[in-house]
Amino acid sequence: MRRYVSLFLLWSLLALVATGIVLYIMPHGRVAYWTGWRFLGLDKDQWTSIHIVFALIMLVAGILHVYLNWNSIVRYLKGVGSKLLTTESLITALVSLTLLITSIYNLPPSKILIDLQEKVKDFWAQPAIRPPLPHAELLTLNQLAKRLKVSPDRVMALLKAQGVKAASPEETLKELARRNHSAPDKIYSMLLKALGKGTPSSQLPTTGLGKLTLKETCQRLGIPVSRCVGILKHHGIAAQPQETLKELASSLGKTPYELVEMLKGEKRC
Repeated sequence: MRRYVSLFLLWSLLALVATGIVLYIMPHGRVAYWTGWRFLGLDKDQWTSIHIVFALIMLVAGILHVYLNWNSIVRYLKGVGSKLLTTESLITALVSLTLLITSIYNLPPSKILIDLQEKVKDFWAQPAIRPPLPHAELLTLNQLAKRLKVSPDRVMALLKAQGVKAASPEETLKELARRNHSAPDKIYSMLLKALGKGTPSSQLPTTGLGKLTLKETCQRLGIPVSRCVGILKHHGIAAQPQETLKELASSLGKTPYELVEMLKGEKRC
């Protein structure tokens, strides 16, 4: 029994190390899903599934390992003689607790690891064709047709002419791309070219929008910063120009994209 448990722990550890590295460096979901990102032939969801399955295997094997070695573990914790706790047990508990707290409150040293991850994820190339909104891969063809201001039948016909087989107007871009061995951004680009709309241009990124400050956002939208601050004040938010869209949107119970749409809408008023 001990051999089985030890070997399961070994294989699951190796799998978690491999998948953990991939999950650490893979692009953000909004980029990975839109571009159809893959590594070693597997997409983001597949890598995540492998990680979860082997994490569960390691959990079960770990519980069995503790059960089979309970007496030894107790000796490691208590030490010998009258010593209540060993130095090793205190140090490992303190280090583990420190890492837990710093992870929760985004403090060093955990913060350094998370910040590095953000830089690595941002290193991946951004999509050549920007999505019309965050996670646009979840749009159905009906919804996409509405945004492109054409009928769903025309979208279906254009896709068919390009050799893309669509099951129904309720199929999402993600499902359509996966079934046709393509990527959502490629299908979207194909439709834009077929409709003669070209590449959508915007002063604002649709990926990583929440990282922009209010000042940067207002400048790109062509709205005076004081006007943006006034709009948010009207909604009960005392905004500062250096605050990020993510922070401000969270205060309003909105997404960064919804906040930008609100600013653009009230700009016209």
